[in-house]
Amino acid sequence: MNIDEILQGAMVDVVNLATDSFGDLASDTEQDIIDFTNESREKLDLWTQAAAAGFMDDEEFAFLLGARMTNAKMRALTRAGIVQTRIEHFRKGVIDIIVKAVFSAIA
Repeated sequence: MNIDEILQGAMVDVVNLATDSFGDLASDTEQDIIDFTNESREKLDLWTQAAAAGFMDDEEFAFLLGARMTNAKMRALTRAGIVQTRIEHFRKGVIDIIVKAVFSAIA
């Protein structure tokens, strides 16, 4: 199982979420998520391997991803003055998408 392939598949849903949530800011928001996944690739790969080996369930994976994503810079949304509650709602959506993609791949 390749984390790059999993994330690439998840990005389709992330782009759709960004478009639905923020309209014309979607492409900049997508870049923020790409930056986050690139910065977090090693951790995501490690957690995916742990989940595949049965050492972690989806709730634990989501917790770790959420903790990591709390520090993610949503530059485009922050620059555009999007309120923090909308950014948090988007982050939670991205976490759900990535967790579902990982656990679908290892099922």
